[in-house]
Amino acid sequence: METSEELKSQSSAKSSKKQSKFNKLQEQVDEAVREKWKQEQAELKKKLVEEDLFDWYLPDLKDPEYNKQQEAEGKTKLEFIGAVDISYSKTDSQKA
Repeated sequence: METSEELKSQSSAKSSKKQSKFNKLQEQVDEAVREKWKQEQAELKKKLVEEDLFDWYLPDLKDPEYNKQQEAEGKTKLEFIGAVDISYSKTDSQKA
């Protein structure tokens, strides 16, 4: 049976392997490239819109009067919704 010190040592070795892999990857990326990436991320963050910029409504198929009222108030009928999912696999670097 392994002692707690042996278990800690094994855990530390696993942790250092992960860290060394990360460090190796960090070394492969030029500092100028990392700085440019940080700047681009900051610029994109400035452009992020977190609230609606126009009045819209969801049409009610059962109540055409509601729809007419919304349009009379100058609201736009929402017809299409789009989204982008930027994700990646944490276990396979070949999969985006």
